[in-house]
Amino acid sequence: MSIATFLSPKVDAEFGPAPSLLSSQAPPKFKRIGAADFFKGYFAQKLAGRCYLDTLRI
Repeated sequence: MSIATFLSPKVDAEFGPAPSLLSSQAPPKFKRIGAADFFKGYFAQKLAGRCYLDTLRI
């Protein structure tokens, strides 16, 4: 299950999987990343046919 939700996050916020949804049977599929780094990468990325989230997959 993936649910992405954020609205004007603080610069020091962190995006990543909710710890309560993770287990050895359900490992994370995406890296944790700070909000500032996420937005810098998102707006600087030359996608070349790829979604920015693909760069965060584990």
